[in-house]
Amino acid sequence: MSGDSSAPSAYPHGVRPTIGVFGNRQIYEGTTIAPYERTLLRGIRAAAQAHGCSLLLACGVGPHTAPFEWLPAWPRLLPSTNFVPVGPWNTSGLIAIPPFTATQQALLRSFMPEGFPLVFTSPQPGCASIGPDNALGIAHALAHLAGHGHRRIAFIAADAHPEGDGAERLAAYQQALAAHGLPFEQRLVGYGGHNQHDSYDAVRQLLAEGIPFTAVLASNDESAAGALGALRDAGLRVPQDVAVIGFDDVQHAKAQVPPLTTVRHPTFELGYRAVELLLERIRAPQAPPSIERIPTQLIIRESCGCQPTAQPWPSARPQAQPTLAEAMASALLLAAPGYDRAALGPQCRALAEGWQDALAEGEPQPFAAALDQILHGLERVDDTHGWQAALGALASAAPQHRELAAHMLDRARERLGDHLHRQHTRRLIRDAQRTERLGLITSQLLTAIEPQQILDILDAHLPTLGLGQISIALFAASEGDPVAWSDLYVRASGALSMRRFASRSFPPQGMYDPAAPFSLALLPLIIEGGPSGFVVFDAADLEICGLIVRHIAAAFRNSRLHADALLGRQLAEEASRMKSRFLSTVSHELRTPLNLIVGLSEMLLHAQPGLDALPDPARQDLERIFANAQHLGRLIGDVLDLASSEAGQLRLYQENLDLAEVLDVVAATGQQLALEKGLAWRVDLPPAPVAVRGDRTRLRQVALNFISNAVKFTEQGGVALRLSVEGGQAIVAVSDSGPGVPLADQGHIFDEFRASERTADRGYGGLGLGLAICKQLVERHGGTIGVQSSGEEESGATFFFSLPLLATAHVEPAPPATPQQLVVCLSEREGEDDGLADILGGQGRAVQLQRVDAASDWLPRLIAQPPSALVLDEPLASARGWEIMAVLKRHPATAAIPVLMHAFDAHIGRGALLELDYLLKPLSAEQLARALRQQGDGDGASKSILVVDDDGDTRALHARLVQQQLPDHRVIEASNGREALAILRHTTPSLVLLDLLMPELDGFGVIEAMRASEATRDVPVVVLTAQILTGEDMARLNAGVASILSKGLFSLEEIQGHVELALARQRRLSGIMQQVVRQAVAFIHTHYDQPITRDQLAAEVGVSGDHLTASFRQEMGITPIAYLNRYRVSRARQLLETTSRSVTDIALAVGCPDLPNFSRLFHREVGMPPNAYRRAKQQ
Repeated sequence: MSGDSSAPSAYPHGVRPTIGVFGNRQIYEGTTIAPYERTLLRGIRAAAQAHGCSLLLACGVGPHTAPFEWLPAWPRLLPSTNFVPVGPWNTSGLIAIPPFTATQQALLRSFMPEGFPLVFTSPQPGCASIGPDNALGIAHALAHLAGHGHRRIAFIAADAHPEGDGAERLAAYQQALAAHGLPFEQRLVGYGGHNQHDSYDAVRQLLAEGIPFTAVLASNDESAAGALGALRDAGLRVPQDVAVIGFDDVQHAKAQVPPLTTVRHPTFELGYRAVELLLERIRAPQAPPSIERIPTQLIIRESCGCQPTAQPWPSARPQAQPTLAEAMASALLLAAPGYDRAALGPQCRALAEGWQDALAEGEPQPFAAALDQILHGLERVDDTHGWQAALGALASAAPQHRELAAHMLDRARERLGDHLHRQHTRRLIRDAQRTERLGLITSQLLTAIEPQQILDILDAHLPTLGLGQISIALFAASEGDPVAWSDLYVRASGALSMRRFASRSFPPQGMYDPAAPFSLALLPLIIEGGPSGFVVFDAADLEICGLIVRHIAAAFRNSRLHADALLGRQLAEEASRMKSRFLSTVSHELRTPLNLIVGLSEMLLHAQPGLDALPDPARQDLERIFANAQHLGRLIGDVLDLASSEAGQLRLYQENLDLAEVLDVVAATGQQLALEKGLAWRVDLPPAPVAVRGDRTRLRQVALNFISNAVKFTEQGGVALRLSVEGGQAIVAVSDSGPGVPLADQGHIFDEFRASERTADRGYGGLGLGLAICKQLVERHGGTIGVQSSGEEESGATFFFSLPLLATAHVEPAPPATPQQLVVCLSEREGEDDGLADILGGQGRAVQLQRVDAASDWLPRLIAQPPSALVLDEPLASARGWEIMAVLKRHPATAAIPVLMHAFDAHIGRGALLELDYLLKPLSAEQLARALRQQGDGDGASKSILVVDDDGDTRALHARLVQQQLPDHRVIEASNGREALAILRHTTPSLVLLDLLMPELDGFGVIEAMRASEATRDVPVVVLTAQILTGEDMARLNAGVASILSKGLFSLEEIQGHVELALARQRRLSGIMQQVVRQAVAFIHTHYDQPITRDQLAAEVGVSGDHLTASFRQEMGITPIAYLNRYRVSRARQLLETTSRSVTDIALAVGCPDLPNFSRLFHREVGMPPNAYRRAKQQ
């Protein structure tokens, strides 16, 4: 290893050479550097520093799970490599670390310029290369074993067809046998793949085959370790029964039991000499390629049968007698090949002089002083071990002063031992500190979400790990080359910016001082499964660079995920806003003209007889217009339901339900539909309650959709509805005898806009949305949906859905009606009250305080026992008032409850109250009639009603509806809020129908102005909204509520007075409800023996089905269909007690043609089947 000038003038053109290094396997095994590459790169770095060269190391890093041999960092991007910019374009020459196959060598030459300097660190035919003298090492090892008397020596080779070192060592084994006159036996050769596991198996196989051998020579130390384990497990002793020698002298060779005798691989020397050979080729690029060998040396320990004090095998080359300093240097380099060669010579000479002076003076002080001077600069543990070996060269250098020499050597070994102990202690402390700092870096990098944060963390902590400033670059593609450009993170005045440069021209100009050589390690940055960039480190400390790069990659991955998630969230929010706008637009732009058609045609159809009577053909046309407009409205409703669900705006209002009771209404409707088409109808509902949790309206929607489809597609036969309980699930099934569903269609029948081709071919229309909506509704309930059909023509089909069961105890019967008026106060605050509840309770009313949160059951409790009024406090009203209003209005049991929102400040004794009764636009005649009854404007007295809406057609429709309901009332119209206020200044109407969402001044502005005026403060207002409100609409409406409640206009007594007024109106409405219920009950008692549906009953008394249900719940605590069923059962009980008619005849006589359904109803009400009841009464 000759010295060389470090001045740039010593090289061609006076340019300092840059040496590039890359290998065909990744440098890092997991997070630590591979032992072979660690030592080799130390030799390369030492030589580059000694010769004044710049150095670029391409260090491959791969995932923990991948074989490290297959993820190298290469000068070219290939499927099995990671690219870093170290190649012929930015270096003066390259050192390539094998193994390379012949194909890979050819590939290397294909992208290297002709004559470009390239040196391999393993012998490669036809290439400039350098490698260990494998033949010399094997010859020494076999000769040593032969010297111990071994004649049957087994060999553990790499494999049957090895390459590189493995091939050379197998060939050398055969040659060494021949040199000692020993025959080669193929059966004594095992193949261990140069790994411990396979070598263990190879030796076990030799033993199992009974092949006699007394020694094992392994192709590398991993194979030797496997052999030691196999021999030990076979009960054989090493070296007493079998001697073992390895090759390479890796770090764990000394830790084997017994310590492994092995051939020292000159790894450090190989790296050092590779740099020198490459520099020679840079100076003389035309020189023919040659293969140079570095001598190996046998290191004798105990596994061969020698004693620990045995000397290394002598060099094969005769040399002159070395000086004392040269002997120490040779021994030290043998034990510590990475020692600083520049310092070694002077140190050995100084120690030799101190030794000789001490012997001459008879005083150990000169030797001790020289040793202390050396120890003062020792940092590496390996170097200290090296000096222990160097002391051995002094033992034979004082034949005339044996006692003094022994004393000095003993003291020197003690001092080295103390120094070694201190080094170990410092290393433990340093490792603990490094681990702590790495943990801190890791934790902070995992929370970094911006590149700026990542760089800040690295800048703050890497210097504490002994690492200088690092550089991070990300690749940018150009013209099909994914790594053409690199964006380097650069700090300018504290801010982070990117500097772009051509990747293959790294390092960019100005990045490093051109007057000084640089030594850099480039590690690929793998962020998304492939090379995303690279990280540049100072090559002085490579050990933890792999771990740091993994942390940086994870941080950038998290940063990208965060950015992607942020972008995804923004896109999702934008998509949600667009869907909301779509729903709002569709609701307004499609429903508004359609509802006008429905409303106007309905008004004409229900006009009073004799007024503008229409001829029969015109009336029939009008009926068709009305019916088809309603059908189109249902189709639009399906589209909006689906879009609402996808936008996350389709809300379910769940309560504990008896599913059998929920299906009663559906069963009655299904019976009517089947009878109208001449189909048989069958119902099978269990007598016991089937407890589930769900939205009764949506569950009825699903079941009714199944029934409607079954009736629609069935021409003859029948339709059946069945509810069963299996395996903790309630299963609702609707079966028909229709065309069936082909097997090919069953997989997508529940998809949007999909329908069975069989039904389509038969002319049945439809958008194909009903089943898709059913699927979403059932799945939102935590249930499953499906279809069963053989697929044969006319085989029929069964559509079903299942829901999880609740315990029966969860379904509580409706509580009895409260004799006194009940007021419920809702709040989000626990246990807080501003005094209103106490005052209301003091007036002899029942007052309940209920908390509203995600876990409370406030809605089911309201449904079970509807109050006379509902009061929301200001925080709840401002945040969720409109949402709660929507929930209440949607459920029949709570739709008519007056809702009051109030705020009160006890410190000033003032507050505000807002009563909101709202309806969906456009109004139906029945909706308007109910609102007028509730507000007390249906008493016949001549009054005026103000209709405010910015849509002229809708305003005209509402005005005509008012005029139709109250012909004696005067209707005033206003097209916006400001016009309405102008009218209110000189006119005080008895009622205002007010659109809330209007331009300029909205409905809340009108309400606020009305509440501020004494003249209009008490005028009731019914507000109107669109059928679908977006999130923005809801926020706007809640803000309007908050604005009104923030005005402290009323005292607590005045607020109480407004509540009293609302309760009085509710009492008046309750009287009207009583009248409706009496009329309905009278009709039931007269026509119970005929088929009756809820809608038919509602039509007979002139109200809607929902209003009829609400009236029955308010007055009787049950639904009208439940009352009908109870009355039929009571009549059947009388017939069973007083007649001998059959159960079938009695069922028909009380209006239940379906005998199973009648038996179930009877069992449910009475607790036993009809025949059992008759027998019990006859006893």
